[in-house]
Amino acid sequence: MAKGYVLGTVAKNEATRRKKASKIIKILREYKTLEKSRVLEIGTGAGYIAHELSKVARKVDSVDIVDDRLIKEGFTQKLVTDEALPYRAASFDIVITNHVLEHVPDQERHLSEIRRVLKPDGVVYLASPNKWWLTDPHYKLPFISWLPRPVSKLYLLIAKRRKWDIYSVSLSRLTHLAHAEGFHLENKAWQLITHPESFGIQPSMLTKFASWLPKKSAKWLLYVVPTHLVVLVSKEENI
Repeated sequence: MAKGYVLGTVAKNEATRRKKASKIIKILREYKTLEKSRVLEIGTGAGYIAHELSKVARKVDSVDIVDDRLIKEGFTQKLVTDEALPYRAASFDIVITNHVLEHVPDQERHLSEIRRVLKPDGVVYLASPNKWWLTDPHYKLPFISWLPRPVSKLYLLIAKRRKWDIYSVSLSRLTHLAHAEGFHLENKAWQLITHPESFGIQPSMLTKFASWLPKKSAKWLLYVVPTHLVVLVSKEENI
């Protein structure tokens, strides 16, 4: 593979991640003063999002199962082996779990650990693919997440010779997981659909489609959008 192609791909991925960080920061500012907040990012990856957060937050920590960082400045990382988070209870003002939930078999424990390390008035930024979207973003196969798990396993094995290791959730399932841990779920996907330009995102066909629908009936789209994007807040704080 040509070196220029590799470098171009890395640069493109970096730009995409930093743009995503800008969106995360903009949403979190609706809830918290980042300059006073300690932030935990679950799933460090290359480190670009944590690095961008470190420019505005009081302190940024992160965890991942491997160290794939391409940038390490501005934040600390700890390696983990499962859903357990190596921090004391009530340590963080904000926890970010960005496209991690679908990789976690024990999703209840994932949310339970987040709840444990979060301060009582803390918030959670959570994004994850929608089970009911037409294709899975990881393997690009149509309808695979709709199928019973034994069938989807066979489908991926035949099509890609890969193991089906994705656990995408529906909005109903995500809401249930959140409520079980005492969170109120605030769906931010509607903001992205109706006002994408405010997040630096180009309007999509979904945006245009939503604009044609009556406002009351348009929100059923939240059940079929490609990605769930929610903020979890304590039920007590929401009263």
